[in-house]
Amino acid sequence: MKKILNIFLIIGMIGCIKKPEIKEKIDFNILYEKGLEYYTQKRFQEADSVFRIIIGNAKDEKVIGKSFYYLGKIAEINKKYRESIVFYSSAFNLGFGDREKFLELLNTLQPVIVEKEIKSIPEKIKPDALIIIARNYIKENDAKSASKIYRIFLSNYPDHPMANEARNFLKGEKIKKIAVVLPLTGDYSELGKFVKEGIEKYSSSRFSLFYYDNAEDPLKTYEIMKEISQKKYDGVIGPLLSNNAVISSIFANIYNIPMVSPTATSNLPDIFGDFYISINKSSTIECYAAADYAFNTLNAKKAAVIFPESDFGRKAFSDFKEYFESLGGKIVYFESFLRKQSDFKDVLREVNRSDAEVLFIPGNPEDLILLIPQIKFYNVRANILGNSGWKSIELINKIGKDYFEGVIIFQKEMKEGVFENNEEEESKLKQLGYDAMKLLDFVLSGDITKGFGGINYNNIQLSAGSIDPKLDISKVSIFNVKNGKFQKISEK
Repeated sequence: MKKILNIFLIIGMIGCIKKPEIKEKIDFNILYEKGLEYYTQKRFQEADSVFRIIIGNAKDEKVIGKSFYYLGKIAEINKKYRESIVFYSSAFNLGFGDREKFLELLNTLQPVIVEKEIKSIPEKIKPDALIIIARNYIKENDAKSASKIYRIFLSNYPDHPMANEARNFLKGEKIKKIAVVLPLTGDYSELGKFVKEGIEKYSSSRFSLFYYDNAEDPLKTYEIMKEISQKKYDGVIGPLLSNNAVISSIFANIYNIPMVSPTATSNLPDIFGDFYISINKSSTIECYAAADYAFNTLNAKKAAVIFPESDFGRKAFSDFKEYFESLGGKIVYFESFLRKQSDFKDVLREVNRSDAEVLFIPGNPEDLILLIPQIKFYNVRANILGNSGWKSIELINKIGKDYFEGVIIFQKEMKEGVFENNEEEESKLKQLGYDAMKLLDFVLSGDITKGFGGINYNNIQLSAGSIDPKLDISKVSIFNVKNGKFQKISEK
């Protein structure tokens, strides 16, 4: 108890101390917890003082490293960016801190600020930091300062993978400036991280990537696109969500900047012109493949569709309907449903009354879990077709394999991707980032005066992405569920 009282006495005297120094032997772990408590309460001045006492007096590198890290966060909150770089660097040297987040911070700062603290930045991060400084000088149209930094980079890291970027710039070769609009913070930051990894996997010394964090916020996206339109970028990758892609597409088409969205699914951004394209067409391709299989393999001329009441569900219905009717089929019944809807009796009875030969139900596992058991219960006679959302062992285990018997599932799979060892969704996002960069590179190497509409795409193959869904139906795998197992029928 006496030890704890002494700690609080020290904290109370902090305001009178110019250089934190403690002669009393105390438990710095307890003091660190108090500093952390102040930090979580947003009492940043008091937390700062406690952490400074620790780094000035403690011997344990673990508690010192953690204290440096939080001093960096406090300095960043207070917009003392040079100080935050020094603190984060000290934390990183002691094994604390996130490399990617540190680099993201450096990328958001003015290059002159980062350059002034380059000596304090850890050696493991310094090459990346120098490239960031040079690229951001280019972003500010300061070629002289960029050249200086590239020379420093080459003198210290001549064999680094990014050395060719520096050499090309110094030789006066054209390096394409690509703006990348991704959520690096916020609820969608995990998606942004995976897409970013794919972009950087493809990118080479012929490109300089300039990141903008829109946090998938429409207002931020609008301000970012205003800035991008004035910076004379060669191309743009992003954003991820369809609502932000609409905003971005308008700017791209006004200023004739080629833009590729890796993940947006809506067709709405396409209407503004040919300088925008999205490559995430897996759902559309699966719907087209299901319609094609229904009409040409099952010889079905009448189809029903039940779909979730969501942007995804409405588009899936529209895609299936468009393709099925183009073949000569007829949609005899359709209805939407809510995710938590529990009673499908009336809907499924109407399917039977419509004499539909196939029933197409697109959805994710969360959409389908209450619906699937009722299909068998109400004895639906039509052949059941589903998208890749049905291909879930977890869903079969929760509901029971008998309810899936005979369902035909359509899944657009990646072909010859470079991220196939990752979890499926993570791998797809990375590959979409890779494909977006690959497509933009292909387009920029030709005549871009007419946007994406004037490009011959015969010589480019994407893995997860797609340019024309109708041409990629062949990339869909078809599965029949038998005894709880997914048996591949064929590939289209």
